[in-house]
Amino acid sequence: MLVAAVLIVGLAHNAERTAPRQLRALVTEYDQPRGALEAMLVAGDGQVFAALARDPSLSHPEVFRYGRFDAAYRAQRPLLGYLSWALSGGDPGRVAMAMAVLAVLGAGLATGTLAGFLTRPWLALLIVPSPAGLAVLYSLTPELLALGLALVGLLAWRRDNRYLAVACFTLAGLGRESMLLVTAACAVVELVGRRRPPAVLVIPFATWLGWVALAHARFGESLWPLRAQGDVGAPFVEMFRQLERWKAMDVLTVVLAGAAAIAVAVAVRRHRDGLLPWVGVAFAALATLLGASIWAEWFNSARLLLPLYAAGLGAVYGREPM
Repeated sequence: MLVAAVLIVGLAHNAERTAPRQLRALVTEYDQPRGALEAMLVAGDGQVFAALARDPSLSHPEVFRYGRFDAAYRAQRPLLGYLSWALSGGDPGRVAMAMAVLAVLGAGLATGTLAGFLTRPWLALLIVPSPAGLAVLYSLTPELLALGLALVGLLAWRRDNRYLAVACFTLAGLGRESMLLVTAACAVVELVGRRRPPAVLVIPFATWLGWVALAHARFGESLWPLRAQGDVGAPFVEMFRQLERWKAMDVLTVVLAGAAAIAVAVAVRRHRDGLLPWVGVAFAALATLLGASIWAEWFNSARLLLPLYAAGLGAVYGREPM
């Protein structure tokens, strides 16, 4: 947590120093950020979670610059917004600070839990200064927190505490819907073991879909088809289209993801009942389908692939069974 706190302080200082005074933010409330933490929010998607924290009743879609569908789409990940609202005591001026605190706590939960999977626990700290960790901490988004919850769920599932596991999987999915792949990985492991996946694994998916239906209805948007705003596409197509625009961090993000994908593939062949390697396989498969809006900026791709990095570490330095 100390590493994450230090990184946030440094990133906040840089954001305040470099951010323009007039910004066309995704939400109108942050056109003119006040202070370093709000400048960090505007640097990425943190601002949309902050908008939800400032409006927990989902009454003001007009603050989303790109319309009601964008508001409903952003509301599909409610966990960070509601936690920030609760931690800030409903004070809009304290939302950014609440999100910074949750980012630090999420980093602590993710690294602490990942350490339980590794033979060299200190290596879990590498998640924080990785491209994914930096992307999360720079814009104060929920991926580290969601990863931590998902990893707690995996440990609970391995120890047959299925109700705790499902509760954590559900919260992780409400943090970011891609984390539902962790639940899917558990179902795959059950199938590989020639067992019928327990019915409780439906709960995280049903809960998320129920929330999405509620959010879309609240904002007056139809649920189906559930568009992804360019988040997905044909395998590898959008990644190759973006190659000429990539900078060093984009390349590093992809190289690390590729190395992790190879590691988890080897781990799955060696230990077919390992939970964490199958999580890595799921996110490696997802990486091939990412669309233009994800590959256009390393901030987006790194955040989404955070579980793949964690699984890669587990594949190389993991305890058995994982």
